[in-house]
Amino acid sequence: MRPILAIVLLPLVLAACGTDGNLGTDALWSSMTGDSGGGGMDAQDQQLAADAQHQALEFGQAGQVTSWTNPSNQHNGQFVPGTPYKQGNSFCRPFTHTFFVNGQPQTTNGTACRQPDGRWNTVG
Repeated sequence: MRPILAIVLLPLVLAACGTDGNLGTDALWSSMTGDSGGGGMDAQDQQLAADAQHQALEFGQAGQVTSWTNPSNQHNGQFVPGTPYKQGNSFCRPFTHTFFVNGQPQTTNGTACRQPDGRWNTVG
């Protein structure tokens, strides 16, 4: 029981180290979408999506939806983290991110691992 509790609580404890919301947004977004341009998303879309990702990966329960919406263009998305697990010295989480640009859905699945500096990097 203690190892499971540690896996669930460690991301919350590590969050105290803080990243000031900096996920390495460009690198994470590019690795998630395979497109450094963000698939038609502007800078504000990407920042809102990155904020949702950070919130979900750091604090979200497995399966809990964290949504974002850009009021200036109505682009929006939903980020859903999976169950955290330990890989080596890092804590990782699978995720699904579905975003809508001009009404067209795009979905990406992946795994992000928390680095010692607090950033989440997509792996595999």
